[in-house]
Amino acid sequence: MRWSSGDVMVSGASAQVRVVNRQDFVGLDHFRLHWRVLEDGVPIREGDLAAPEVVPGDTALLTVPVGEADSVPGAEYLLDIGFITREAGPMLPAGHEPACGQVSLPCGPAV
Repeated sequence: MRWSSGDVMVSGASAQVRVVNRQDFVGLDHFRLHWRVLEDGVPIREGDLAAPEVVPGDTALLTVPVGEADSVPGAEYLLDIGFITREAGPMLPAGHEPACGQVSLPCGPAV
């Protein structure tokens, strides 16, 4: 899986993140996603989402409900997303995070 800061669009109370499945043989359905909005490094909102249906080598847009919030002038806002295994497999235990990413949110969770 991969995503980058150039692939995030924020509108109202949600952010759209482009997710690329770089795996060769399996989709993303064996993951759940955990996201957090950080304000100057402190979590202010978080939640879980089902992974989007993305076949190997394909791309999807994931909508993350970052919520409405007042921005603090001068504060830095970041969105963390982690891909977490739902069940134990032959190589990874349940709850393991094999992929994650972090991007800046312009002017807080809601713009």
